[in-house]
Amino acid sequence: NGITMRTRVSLSSTILSGTVPQGSLQLLMRALLTVTGKRSVNKDAFDYYRRGEALRQEMLQYSTRGINAVMDSLMCPDYYYPDTKTMSKLGDDLPERAGRFFDEQFSRMNDGVLVIMGNLDESALKKLLCASLGGFSTSSSWAVRPRVSCNFRSGWSTYTVDRSESTVGDGQGCTSLALTAVRPFTMTSWCAFRIAAEALRREVVKGLATCGQYAEVSTRMQLFPVERVSVFVNCRPCPAEGLPIDVEPSDPLTALGALREALSTLFAKGISDADLKGYKMAIGHAMAAELALPENLMEAVLTRTAEGKDLVTNLQANLAGVTMADVRAVLSDLESGSKVEYVIK
Repeated sequence: NGITMRTRVSLSSTILSGTVPQGSLQLLMRALLTVTGKRSVNKDAFDYYRRGEALRQEMLQYSTRGINAVMDSLMCPDYYYPDTKTMSKLGDDLPERAGRFFDEQFSRMNDGVLVIMGNLDESALKKLLCASLGGFSTSSSWAVRPRVSCNFRSGWSTYTVDRSESTVGDGQGCTSLALTAVRPFTMTSWCAFRIAAEALRREVVKGLATCGQYAEVSTRMQLFPVERVSVFVNCRPCPAEGLPIDVEPSDPLTALGALREALSTLFAKGISDADLKGYKMAIGHAMAAELALPENLMEAVLTRTAEGKDLVTNLQANLAGVTMADVRAVLSDLESGSKVEYVIK
């Protein structure tokens, strides 16, 4: 019927999200009521899911995300809830275990939030919700988040793996770096982190230009079990035909040297007032573009309701209020936090 549905489960929330054609919202609500209240195990569907999941996890481990997952596990070796899945956990008893889990989750619908976005008639939507919401089971129970060990490895670690023996990556040589730091979340600290990450990206790109490498820089904010920020840098050789005539794609260890020098330069000199002004403008445009996408705005709403963290209100004002000291504090935390280099040669 044109309805898409995705699931995401974390230590702090269970999320169902997706899209629905106009006119099919009532069908979606009926489906949600069935999922939350009248589920039954479909063995054939589970077997199909498990076979597909094995292929998805195989694809994942050969991607950049697979490398980043390994680095994250090295920075926090005793954290047992990574983003990637373990196929050994998808045993025959999973449907029964999942059923007990969802019974517990959906019995606390008073802890839930329903977010609907789109071109909707307000009056018709109110009538539909009044008719549907009473079908969800509720209780006065409440849940305590589990206590999770999340101790980070201190210092700077380097791992070098031969490409023929690596369990992650696409079989090509590459150089990757991960930095993580524990930082209490506020709108100001989040904006300062985005600026610091952009400064790091530009310094790395500049440092790698002379050795024929390009870098992909991604960021992550984690709110539970501990508030922290992470930066992942993944470097690969540029195609030789796209480089200047006097520049050749370097090997991963040469790129590692250039990457270290770029980070040392940034941590030592920081950024200038002119840089800060430019970064604020660039990050402001990027954040505005991100929030213009419905999926990102919905994610911000879910973060505010499930995690209690606001990523939207007075965003531009908070960004404008970021000082040089705020950015230096982020860079200092990243420098003194946990760092892992992962080289596939």
